[in-house]
Amino acid sequence: MFVDNPNELIGKDLHFMVKILGCRGLPSRFNDIRCKYKVYLDTEDNTTEVISDTSNPDFNHKRLFSFKRVTQSLVEYLKEGYIMVQIWGKQTARKSAVTRAQGKNTKEMFQADLLNNANTLMKGFRMNGRVVDPNKQSIIVELLLMKKQQHRQQQRLENIRRMIDIAETHKKKRLPVSLVKDLYSTTSAEVAEELLQKVPSGN
Repeated sequence: MFVDNPNELIGKDLHFMVKILGCRGLPSRFNDIRCKYKVYLDTEDNTTEVISDTSNPDFNHKRLFSFKRVTQSLVEYLKEGYIMVQIWGKQTARKSAVTRAQGKNTKEMFQADLLNNANTLMKGFRMNGRVVDPNKQSIIVELLLMKKQQHRQQQRLENIRRMIDIAETHKKKRLPVSLVKDLYSTTSAEVAEELLQKVPSGN
């Protein structure tokens, strides 16, 4: 079934499939690779099978998710949310690290290897033919996240301001807490407009 507006799914059954075909170019020091992810309100991880002895594992993972009577919360998740897929594996020490780690225990050997990799990364890495400073890149990412969060907060405040204006225009002294809560939490302009239309009636 195709819908023009995701809100048309509310109250209906929904089924969709998550597919994870594989990964490519993973570091060779990792083995026994698997993927983990959660969908919507999952409390337990969904996992693929474990693939060993390759940097290019093929999982061919498929899982069907079914929801009875789609809610507004689920629609918001489908529109604004995401599925974060984590790649897990067991780390094995590189031969060069073993050579440098004479007389060290396993923990010290891995720490030395990680420190060496970190030092290499901090010198910069190449992206699109140019050297990128990881510190600057990290700051840029943080600024973008802060800008996005600030935009959402401004949107919430604007929605509340409009709600107050509409309530005053219609001389509404009281509004349901659920209406205020839904308006504050939504990140969808369409949903906000629908909620604001309910202010005059106070429903």
